Amino acid sequence: MNPSPNKEYEAFRRRLDKLPQGSNREFTGTLFRFVNPSYCSPKNAIDGRGSLKSPGRWHPYGKHPCLYVATTPETALQEALSEKRYYNLPDHKSLPRVLIGIHAKLLYLLDLNDGRIRNRLRLSQRRILDCDWRDDNDFNHTESLTQTMGRAAYNKGFEGLIVPSQANQPNGTNLVIFCDKLLRPNSLTPETP
Repeated sequence: MNPSPNKEYEAFRRRLDKLPQGSNREFTGTLFRFVNPSYCSPKNAIDGRGSLKSPGRWHPYGKHPCLYVATTPETALQEALSEKRYYNLPDHKSLPRVLIGIHAKLLYLLDLNDGRIRNRLRLSQRRILDCDWRDDNDFNHTESLTQTMGRAAYNKGFEGLIVPSQANQPNGTNLVIFCDKLLRPNSLTPETP
């Protein structure tokens, strides 16, 4: 099912247009994700195509490939467990998983951990963390606030988002990478032993 667009989209888009020059962030370093062993080949680990099959916190169903990664293995683990926990299922239902590292060199990210950026967008951290995107999609049949913000950032040309982890509060940080918006062909490289 395709939820209807969120009425806040146009407001977010206008606010993104008004961000001062240089509001984007860069990121260089290793990112982590736990993946199903069936999808841990180097290509599958970074192509984001799995996101086209189901919606996520920061992207609507079937719109564009994106990759959810964390800045620490601990946050990646909490994120991997969070979906089953949402439905009150035991942690072993999330297994097996393989931890992969991805070296990233990204130039144009929207940092929603930055309070100044959130103020300009009129988007509080509490609204981000309290957003129940599954409930919005499944019961309200509408795009969630976070999906709307992700769509606006994607359409603005950002390579991705830096966001707080809902699963590993208060210190976890995730990146949501828009795989078809990467500015350089080798922006993401799977770490190998």
